[in-house]
Order: sequence, then C-alpha cells, then structure tokens
Amino acid sequence: MTVTTLTDETFESALTSADVAIVILSDDFCASCGSYGEVVETVAGRLQEQASFFRVTRESAPEVFASSGVTQVPTTVVFREGMLLHLDSGTHTEENLEKLVHLFAEADLEEMRHAVEEQGTTVIGQD
Repeated sequence: MTVTTLTDETFESALTSADVAIVILSDDFCASCGSYGEVVETVAGRLQEQASFFRVTRESAPEVFASSGVTQVPTTVVFREGMLLHLDSGTHTEENLEKLVHLFAEADLEEMRHAVEEQGTTVIGQD
C-alpha cells in the first residue's frame, strides 16, 4: 500500500521522518473521500520517491483530527521537514495533485521558511 493510515500514536513520527509528507484528512463515511482516496493512491504509486503519502481519518486518529481544526473533508495537507506549508479542502485531479507534490518537493526550503515568516502563518499561499 502506498498510502499509510496514521493513528494518534504514529502521526508525529511519520511527519518527522518524511522529507515531504502529503496528508489527506478524510472520513470513512465521506463519499468524495473514497473517490479522492483512489486518486491519492494512484499518485502515490507514481511519486513515492518524491513524497510520503498518509491518510488520517476521524476514526484512525481522533485526537490529531480534532486538533487539526479541519471542518471539511477531504483536506490535503503538505508538510516539508515537519513544517506545515499547504492546506486546502476539497479534491484534486491526479494532475493537480502531482503538481502540488512537485511544487513542494522541488521548492527551496529556505525560501519556504522565509515565506512562512513573512506571512506570519505556516501555510504557504493561504491568506
């Protein structure tokens, strides 16, 4: 399996061990989460050398899910070296998700840190 389901116990260690982590927050009872999960699995199969792909559900990691503040699923979250860089709700096409992975995997980490400091937030590209 190319997408690993995280629990409250495995969440932090998974993020710190991955250079680029793509985390999908979803719910087992969400229809669009199921179809998006298939997209994520496909992209993860192609890009597993550029990023680690994870899934967090209300059921698998209730504490992580509750503390995320996410109210809409699915939500895609990108971390680089443990730093939260991107968060958006809704689904992506395979092409868009691949572009997102490449964007953060290939970006200059120092530039990203600087952008985070300038924006006063840990989410790049969000107001």
